[in-house]
Amino acid sequence: MFKAGEMNLVGFFPSGLICEDGARQFIIDTLVNTTGIPEFRQRGLIVADDYSENDQRDAYEEGQPRISGNRDHYFRVKRREVESLDFSRIEQFLGGLRVHPMENVRSVELSFDDYSIDSRGLYDIPEVRTYLRTFQKRFSWWLWYFKVGVDSRECAGFVLLFLAGLNDPRRITSEELVSWLCEVTGLPLMEEGERAGVDDAYLTAFTLDVGDALLGISNFILE
Repeated sequence: MFKAGEMNLVGFFPSGLICEDGARQFIIDTLVNTTGIPEFRQRGLIVADDYSENDQRDAYEEGQPRISGNRDHYFRVKRREVESLDFSRIEQFLGGLRVHPMENVRSVELSFDDYSIDSRGLYDIPEVRTYLRTFQKRFSWWLWYFKVGVDSRECAGFVLLFLAGLNDPRRITSEELVSWLCEVTGLPLMEEGERAGVDDAYLTAFTLDVGDALLGISNFILE
């Protein structure tokens, strides 16, 4: 995506995110703002009419992620850690996974202890939202290790991290979807991919999975 020449939006973003009027320009503006690279405004764009669905999805099967993890790791955040913004335990946990990034890609599921009696959704609890937002800023490469999929029941940690970053989780806009996607699949993800030794095609498939998951979440919430 950062190389010179034309920029294939459909190759990196699910078509559902760029079909609305103004969405393509919003993507460019977001890329400039999040990366600090003004040259994005000078790039040519390839959109859906120029790029076949077969090229975009390759061997992807509907409903299945292109990149799947081979391991399962579960981490339960304690309520006292949420209230005190204590990340020491999860930092040690994730640090252990980063020693072998390819073995642990898309392997983590996140849950929270001691909130079962609270009738609110976790993303509606202010201290949980603050914890999740702070987590994202502190561990900007987190997306490499978390489970991602179109079935939100199988990637609750990813869903919570996304919803916690929205102004209103019940009124998701395409601009918020694109902005969050650009943020989490930007430079930190690319750097983690370099640590793992993957190529551009792998990162493209990784990003498309995230976009599909976001569309799935938003469609489920807005139904």
